[in-house]
Amino acid sequence: MTNKMKKLLPLSLVVLALMCGCSKGVKYKISGRVPAGLDVKTMYLVDPSIETPIDSVEVKSDSTFVFSGTVTEPMIAIVAGKEDPRLQWLLIVEKGKIELNDKDGSVSGGELNDAIASFSKTLSELQMSAPETFEEESMKVVEEYVGNHSNDLAGVRILYSALVTGLIDEDTYLRLYGTCGEVVQKHEQIALTKQMIEARDASNVGNKFIEVNGTIDGKEAHLSDYVGKGSWVLVDFWASWCRPCREEMPFLKQALEKYSGQGLQLISIAVNDDAEKALNTAKELEMTWPVMTDTKETDIVSWGFASIPQVFLLDPDGTIVLKEMRGEELIKAIGDKLAGK
Repeated sequence: MTNKMKKLLPLSLVVLALMCGCSKGVKYKISGRVPAGLDVKTMYLVDPSIETPIDSVEVKSDSTFVFSGTVTEPMIAIVAGKEDPRLQWLLIVEKGKIELNDKDGSVSGGELNDAIASFSKTLSELQMSAPETFEEESMKVVEEYVGNHSNDLAGVRILYSALVTGLIDEDTYLRLYGTCGEVVQKHEQIALTKQMIEARDASNVGNKFIEVNGTIDGKEAHLSDYVGKGSWVLVDFWASWCRPCREEMPFLKQALEKYSGQGLQLISIAVNDDAEKALNTAKELEMTWPVMTDTKETDIVSWGFASIPQVFLLDPDGTIVLKEMRGEELIKAIGDKLAGK
């Protein structure tokens, strides 16, 4: 190599780097149609991690709509109707032309979306052709697809959906998590689910309570402000959007009215809920006891439960003595504990 060539080569690399820099970002186009019979005029592209629209478009006269733009990197998103939020597609915003099917709710286009579609199709065909061996064979399908997408957002979608739909159990989830790369492992949904699984025994009877931080009456508050202070405390994890939580409130009221004279206190902790909505609902339901809002998701996850309502009775030292009870059964069990039975 001549000296002249040695001088020119670095310059060519700089030019190449600049050219690559100009194409940073992921350009996407998302096309869809509002199903017949729905009166939707505006569609939102929503980032579910912050529950905030990142773009909106008007629905055309022929019921079609198109999103186009650039994001810094592929992302999981939701396309939803403004006037009817039930109209939704869950997709990955990625490079290419993405099409939303108004007939079956499917998504196609882009390497990652197509991988998820292929995963779903494979499972459907397997269930139709061999229902008697579906449980065993579906786990192999999950392992194959997670293995092929161990470091991308398709892997995130497939691993999480496999758990929540019962295709894999929690131990298998943890094992597959260990085989994945950072894109999967560090995704908030995946990481929090792992934390929740690992904490599944944390709130068992006999364990001490786990701290929860939030606000009560607009001021910073902690569960430890109420628990472990010498009183029996009933801790209710709920949300304004949760119908079973609402249905449980009359029983919690009865418990408080019946046993408050024996030192029972009650605190309700809003989970994954807007503070204003939670407080308005608390007023509507006549929840006269402390209601904590603005709770940290990591605190809630540390209790290790996956659904609400969840009600725990804590003894005067802050030890969990009752869990997974509702209604009249809960009221009777509280009475037994307070009576030393």
